[in-house]
Amino acid sequence: MFGWLIALVVSFTLEGTGSWGLVVAAAALFLLPASDVVVRALAWWRKRGDARLADAVVITPSPEPGAGATRRFLETAAVRVLPGDVVLTNTLGEERWYARRGAHGIARLVRLTHPKTGAHLGVELRDGAGQARALLPWRYWFAGPDGERRWSELVAALELPVSEEKFKPAGNVGRRTGTPELWYRAHELAGDARKMAPIDSKAARRATSWNESVIGGGEVIVLPMFSALLLAGLFSDRAPGQAAGVLSALTIVAVWGPAVAHQLASRLTQDRPCVSETS
Repeated sequence: MFGWLIALVVSFTLEGTGSWGLVVAAAALFLLPASDVVVRALAWWRKRGDARLADAVVITPSPEPGAGATRRFLETAAVRVLPGDVVLTNTLGEERWYARRGAHGIARLVRLTHPKTGAHLGVELRDGAGQARALLPWRYWFAGPDGERRWSELVAALELPVSEEKFKPAGNVGRRTGTPELWYRAHELAGDARKMAPIDSKAARRATSWNESVIGGGEVIVLPMFSALLLAGLFSDRAPGQAAGVLSALTIVAVWGPAVAHQLASRLTQDRPCVSETS
């Protein structure tokens, strides 16, 4: 964007460089969405070819019917057990790697139960010191039709001791347990559990938006607005003006195309309750 500004200033102040200066300005803006495309393609390719996860035992959620599980949650969230690591992927696609050995490695599974009813609430992955490292809400991971099988697969893959404990609210968050499905608000890993469960559609869209999370939300507005100033070149009879116009149009499409596609995918499919979960 700094290059765009400098090119415009030069094109309007120096004689004989106006048209070519506009081309440089349009090209400078186009570099931003073009770089976005390159980075996305590289990220996709590296993840596709990541051999470390090839032999992992994958545990996917089996939510309770009617729990409001979204397609994004069902298709993205997972626990992958590797020979030396446990990889937790939350609803937003964020990965956290925990060692299976060592001082801070996952050493025990603890099923938390309701103090009065005895119902299962969640599963803690604890290290050797007894510190909870991750939390899986039972309602969204093991309360569905395939829940018992998924739980057995997780226990078998980790080969760790399993125990049950009555849930005690964390001292630094008070005793607010809220509704049964949001009991983890009173857990020290409440933020972790919230992401390992279906997320509100608006929050999910904002968190998974490329512009919001990587570049900045202003790019969707600023880049098309600046590029629009050079769109008139499309109707020019000079090649430099036409080139500037084409580059500006490509910039607008490259910025708004993924943004619109992301919004539509979220609203129509990804962040709506899955049909099989609402029936």
